[in-house]
Formats: sequence, C-alpha cells, structure tokens
Amino acid sequence: GMAARTVCRGGSSGYAIAPLLLPTRHAARSQQGIPRLPLVPPLRQPQPWLRLNASGVHGGGWGQGVRHGVAGGRSWHQRRQVWSTPVLMVGRKKKAKAAAEEAARMAVIDVHSPVTLADLMKVPSPDDMFDKAYRLASKVELDNKMPMGAATQRARKHCTQTIEQLSINLTKPLGDMVLTFSDFEQRLHPFERVVSHLIVTTREKRGEQPLNALLDDVRELRKKTSQRTNLGAQEGAKAANRFEADEIRKATLMEVEKMWATEASAVQRLQDFAMELRKVPVLHSGMPTVVLVGCPNVGKSSIVRLVSSGLPEVANYPFTTRGMNMGHVHDPDFGPICQVIDTPGVLARERSAYNHMEQLTMAAIEHIDSVVVFVTDHSGTAGPKSSPENQRQVRNYLKECFPHHKWIDVVSKVDLKRHAESEGIEMPEGAVAVSCETGEGKHELLAKMLEHVASYMQTLHGPLTPESG
Repeated sequence: GMAARTVCRGGSSGYAIAPLLLPTRHAARSQQGIPRLPLVPPLRQPQPWLRLNASGVHGGGWGQGVRHGVAGGRSWHQRRQVWSTPVLMVGRKKKAKAAAEEAARMAVIDVHSPVTLADLMKVPSPDDMFDKAYRLASKVELDNKMPMGAATQRARKHCTQTIEQLSINLTKPLGDMVLTFSDFEQRLHPFERVVSHLIVTTREKRGEQPLNALLDDVRELRKKTSQRTNLGAQEGAKAANRFEADEIRKATLMEVEKMWATEASAVQRLQDFAMELRKVPVLHSGMPTVVLVGCPNVGKSSIVRLVSSGLPEVANYPFTTRGMNMGHVHDPDFGPICQVIDTPGVLARERSAYNHMEQLTMAAIEHIDSVVVFVTDHSGTAGPKSSPENQRQVRNYLKECFPHHKWIDVVSKVDLKRHAESEGIEMPEGAVAVSCETGEGKHELLAKMLEHVASYMQTLHGPLTPESG
C-alpha cells in the first residue's frame, strides 16, 4: 500500500534524488474494498545531464536555464522545430498520397480493356471544371491545431494547400482527358473503331482541328496551369508574414482564373468532340446481328420494319444524313433473339472510291459477327444507280469480299410488276420473295434468320422454333 515518490533534497554543496515512501490512493481504496484505479504512468526519469536545484531550475542559474529550457519545456530552437515539422510532414504525406493516386489512375487508364464509344469519359466544360476546382480549393481551412503565435506559419500552410488543391483539381482531369483520347480507338470494337475514324476524318474535312493537335493544346494548358500553381505555392511557403501569404494566395487564384478564361478553349473543343462520339448508336456486340445490305432504295428499311417485333430505332451518324434503322426480333419466352439493321446503299464501283456511308456498310459486314441479307429489287423503282445489272455486280463483289459469311438472298417488292430490264435476270438460288405491303415471305425470312442464329441461342436457352418469332 506504499508507493515510492521521487523528491528533491539538496544542500548548498550538492544535489541528490531520494525516494520517499508515502501512502497512496490505491492503498486507501483497497482497504475500503473499492477497486483500484489504473496506476498513473511513472514520471519521466531525469536525464544524466539534468541537475535540479531547490527551485526546480536547471543548474547554472536562471539565464542558463532559459537558454537550455526549463524542466518540461523546450528551447526556442526546439519550439521552432515543433511548429515547422507538421507543415513539412503534411507536405510529404500529400506528395506521397498524390503520387499513389497518380499511379493508380495511370494503372486504370493504361489498361487497354475494350470499351464502347458510349463509355468514353464525359468531358466537362472549362467553366464547370474551374468552378469545381475553385470551390474545392475554397474549402481549405486554416490549421487551428498549430500553436498560438504561429500566424505566419498557419497562413503559409493555408496558402500552399489552397493553391495545391486548385492545381490538383485542374491538372488531374486534364491528364485523364489526354490519356483517354490518345489511344481510345485502339480499345474500341473494330466496328466502332471504323465509325470513330470516319467521325474524325469528317471533322477534319469540315476544317476543324485534328485530334492530335487538340490534345497538344490540352497538354499545354495543363503545363501552364501546373507551372503557375507551383510558382504560387513556392512563393506562399516563403511569405514573410500572414498578410503577404494571403495576397499571394489571392493573386495566384486570380491569375489562374484569367488563364482559364482566355486559354481553355481546347477543353471546350474536346468536349464537343467527345459528345459527338458518345452520340453514336451502340450495337449490342453480344447479340446475333442480321445486316441488310444492297444498293440504294431497294427496300432494306421496309424489311427491317417488317421483321422487327417493335418499331425500329433510327440510328443517326454524324458523318451522314442517312440514318440506320435498328430493330429487334423478340421471342415471348426468351426476349430479344437478334438485332436487325439496315445499312446505307452500296454502289457498283471500286472500294477505294466508297464514301463514308459505304464504308460504314462494309465495316458492319466485316467487323460484326452477322448474317448478311442481300436485298434485290427487280421492280425498277430504285433508280438508275440501282439498276438490276448494278445490283448483280454489287452482290457478286460482296460475296467475293466475304465468302465465309452466312448469306440470305431476298427479292423485295414482289407485289410490283417486274421491270423490263429485270426480264431475263434470274433470282438467286434459295432467295426469299418478300412483299412489305402484303407481308408475303415474312415468316420464311424469319425462319431462315433464326436458323442461322439458332446455334447461338441453343447454348443459352435451348432450341427455338420459327413459329415463336
């Protein structure tokens, strides 16, 4: 029930530290049956070089005691280190955290996983970007945990952290934009890769800035923003007083705002480009596809509407005024079975002379795992570019280009009288005669379409019957 407490005893000639046995609270509480409280941590042992006199001040007099620090206190040099060390540690931690975030961001963006045009990142407007960055930077508060009397250090820290927060929220999104759009075409589905290439070339033909030059402008804006914010942070860290630190902070934010108001047009142009890409219709790559091809005005769109279970959607592409109708064949039990699209008409000429619409058709046949339905019109109502002879040439050329594709021949508009030029031209072997006006040939065409996609559907849902279409 006794505890040793250290007391100082000394005379004029020397000093000694002796233990004194005194009753403690723990002994009294144990005698009364009250649970003992946890022991108080022991006093810090005196260092060998410390000598205490009767007044509790370091030996050597008051002046020397102030110089080296009183018992339990610190010297001015030590206090200065206490104030500055948290600032340095915060800066190091922030740099380490920023480096880790940058590495994680690079790892995510550098993964060349397939994406669709609709998955591309949304590019905000420059005004929205700066407003968000400025709002986040304004939330940085003064560090009230720093000791009293450290107003200058507190203002320095507030200045540097505010500028760094603004810099991070401006330069990081710009870096993401450059990384995303530098190689986005390599991660697209081959069909969408062709579509994006057609969009890029169409923009250049309209006199708009090439994509590489546009990304260079974004890099330059990021570089200038980083340089100006780094300079402001360095000046703020060396400010002579809190008033100068506040002035540096305000001046840096104002200069960066002016820079973005006059030099951030590249972000706006990149936003327009990204929005144009994201509006491109998306084909479901995991669903069997039936592609209707042929010369212009032969009735492909009407056949899509005939075989589709619902009203087809019109897919508009930026590089052509002619949209693509996209429909689906549904089963009551299994839902969508396949998607059906019509493509822009192909003319009888060399492939090197194809326009963007014809290139889109060739890309749909080449890169989509699809069934090709070639539509022929013998009524003579398709126009001179779609004469029976031109249609025959286009069919033979496509058969040579894609010999391994599943193929279905369809003769449309059979309810109309054959044109004189079509006399003598025989229908392809196994062709399905279809009339969108009377519905003739609809079920036969659906049966052939389902026959080609049945193997795919059997692996998922079991066998299908043509009547279910």
